[in-house]
Amino acid sequence: MESEDEATVATIARYFSGMGADATAAQTMARQLFKRAQQLASEREIELVEATAILLKQIATARQGLAPRLDKGVKPKNP
Repeated sequence: MESEDEATVATIARYFSGMGADATAAQTMARQLFKRAQQLASEREIELVEATAILLKQIATARQGLAPRLDKGVKPKNP
């Protein structure tokens, strides 16, 4: 991983630590989020910083309990 990428992962890890994650978990989550941001940037043809911001915003929204329900509009099988 390049030093700029490492710095980005470290910044994201501090964000997760601030949310209460221990150092190991924060580092793991940061690496996973950064990898997903790279994939998202490639898929949507957007800047990496924009993809990272999208994912961090989703996390912040979910943490507040405002995430959209995934089962919305899904009918149960054999009610």
